[in-house]
Amino acid sequence: PSTFAPSAHTQAWSTITSSPTTLAGYGISDAETTAQLNTREAAASLADRDRANHTGSASAYPLSSAGVVTITGTSYTLQASDNGRVLYFTSATAIALNTATGLGAGFSCATMQGAAGQITLTQAASTTRANSEAAFKTAKQWATATIFCPVANTFVISGGVV
Repeated sequence: PSTFAPSAHTQAWSTITSSPTTLAGYGISDAETTAQLNTREAAASLADRDRANHTGSASAYPLSSAGVVTITGTSYTLQASDNGRVLYFTSATAIALNTATGLGAGFSCATMQGAAGQITLTQAASTTRANSEAAFKTAKQWATATIFCPVANTFVISGGVV
């Protein structure tokens, strides 16, 4: 016969050989890679965090201890590796947080003033800092502020700033 009734087919799984072990083996060539998934999830996390800053809630914000960088000094310059991280400042005296050229559109990080030293976002040459109220300094201990680059070398700070 050219067709078989499903109930009549009784091949054992153990007799099946040469089965694919990858998506490509099944002929799927447009699946998302792990790297693409990680990039997409990181971008979604930043978008959720931004929504939380403006609406008071977020659907998710996955952050591990590796995403929190403790900074003890009184001067720090933003760098590409800070993207998506929380910068936790613990100085008892004033802190200069310096912008840097070369950080592209989409760069984003959060800051937290963990001690008495207020964090001031300072503007490096060839960069622009912005805030709707011209406020660039954290308000007091435990204040948080988000820094976001809508375009390269432009740093918008929002949150607990005065």
